[in-house]
Amino acid sequence: MSASIRSFRNTDVDAVCAVWNAHHAAAGVPTVIDPLRLEWFCLAKPYFDGRHLLLAEDQGRVVGWLHYGPFSDPQMADLSHQAIGISAFCVDPIADSEIALELLDHCLKSVPSAVEACYFRPLLPHCGFYLGLGPADSMVGATTADARVCEWIQARDFAPVTPACQWELDLSRFQAPVDRQQIQIRRSTLVHRQVDEPLLPWWQACILGHTEPTSFQLTHRAQRRVLGEILMWAISPEIQALPESVVWLWPPATPDEQLDEPQLLFLLAEALRELQAERIDCVRTVSLADETSNTSILRKLGFNVLQNGMVFRREMRTTSA
Repeated sequence: MSASIRSFRNTDVDAVCAVWNAHHAAAGVPTVIDPLRLEWFCLAKPYFDGRHLLLAEDQGRVVGWLHYGPFSDPQMADLSHQAIGISAFCVDPIADSEIALELLDHCLKSVPSAVEACYFRPLLPHCGFYLGLGPADSMVGATTADARVCEWIQARDFAPVTPACQWELDLSRFQAPVDRQQIQIRRSTLVHRQVDEPLLPWWQACILGHTEPTSFQLTHRAQRRVLGEILMWAISPEIQALPESVVWLWPPATPDEQLDEPQLLFLLAEALRELQAERIDCVRTVSLADETSNTSILRKLGFNVLQNGMVFRREMRTTSA
C-alpha cells in the first residue's frame, strides 16, 4: 500500500486526533486526545511549524502522521539547529507498515542539512510537544507500548542510546525522611513556595505553556540566600485527562550542580509535604537510568519506577539527500 504524504492543514485536526486515539488504543495505552488538547499540547506552541507535521493519506483518508520538531540550545533560550526530535508517530492499526516507513523516509529527507542527529522521543528539555500525553507522558522515550513503532524506526537505522525511567510517588503513603542531617538542615534553612509563576527560560516556558508551574526554593535562614530551587507543574484542569490529580517534577539538578544531596532531599521532601496537604494524589518525574544520585534520592522519598523508556537516535550524515 502506498500513501501520499503532505504537510498539516488546519482542517486536519479531527483526523489527527482520530489516528492518535486509534494508534494508542491498539498499543494498549488508550490516551485520548481531542481538538482542544491537540491545540494546547501541540498547535499553540510558538515553535510549532505545520510543515513538520506530516500526514499520510490513502484514498483521501488520513491513516498516519509523524511530527518532528526542533531542539533547544543548552540554556533553553533559543532553538538549536543541530538536532531534531520526532515527538509523535501514529499510524492507524489497519494501515500497512509500508505507510509508516514512507512517513519516516519523508521526514528524514525533509531534515535540513545542518541537522546532525534525529532523535525519537527525546527527553526533557527537548520533548517540546505532547508533555503529559501518551506512554510515559511523552517524557522517557519509547516504551514497551511502542513496540511496533520501534520496529519501524530501527528499520531506518535508529539505534537505542539513552535509557530513562519514569517514577511515581503515591502521596497518601508519603513520609518525609528524618535523620540528624535533615534536622540540622531544617534548623538552618527555610523552604518557600513562590507565589507568582516562576521566571523560566523561553523554551522551558513554552514547553510548560499548557501547565500550571510552581517552584519551591531552599533559603539559608541567616544569610537569606537562595541555595537551590525545584520546579513542578500540573496540567491545567480544563485539559486534564487523568482521573487523579498529578503533579510533575522537572528533573532536579544533580546534587553537585546545585545543592548537596541532603539539601536536595530536604527541599524535595518539604515540597512533597505541601502537595500532600493539598490532597494531590501523586507526583511523577523522570531520570536517566544511570543517574545514581537522583535515583538514590527518589528512592529515599518513596518513589517507585512506573515504567522504563528508551530514546533512539539516528546519525543524519548517513541520510542521502
